Amino acid sequence: MSEAAPSMIPAGNLVVWLGDISKAIDAGADSDVPCGDCTVCCRASQFILVTSTDVAARSVIPSELLFAAPGLPEGNHVMGYDAHGHCPMFRDSGCSIYEQRPQACRTYDCRIFAATGIDVSADGRDELAARVARWQFDLANDGAELLDALQAAGAYVASHTTELGMGAGTTGQAIAAVTRVIEA
Repeated sequence: MSEAAPSMIPAGNLVVWLGDISKAIDAGADSDVPCGDCTVCCRASQFILVTSTDVAARSVIPSELLFAAPGLPEGNHVMGYDAHGHCPMFRDSGCSIYEQRPQACRTYDCRIFAATGIDVSADGRDELAARVARWQFDLANDGAELLDALQAAGAYVASHTTELGMGAGTTGQAIAAVTRVIEA
């Protein structure tokens, strides 16, 4: 017996989403992601940036979980993940510091991978890749052309990381692809 294909998840209108993600990238605005009961990002073996301005987060994250962020000014840290790839602030019911979570968590939006075509399974994050594959954008109001531009930018960035001076991290690649489209 074959398994049923996973149901698609409405990701919202692509044009509207691009405006919202632009605010998150440029101004650190919170993302409004329709996560439902999904907590994959909390369990995806991701380092979490905790900046010097994340005062509320720093007040609840044990200092022994924070490490100097490579390449960033003093006072910026990353928080790693446990042996299972989970954020150390994640509990069975979700984020234990949700109201005080770092800005990186507030702006994170896994739909950026669906929009840009950046493959998060390249980072070994298969569960996140499965979630990303389920997102389906509404392509009204020139969304199809925009999706083509975002995916072309994603392909370009992913294949030119060295020339662009980027690491192999898929989140940075997706942000760079979105930024290229916004600035075009």
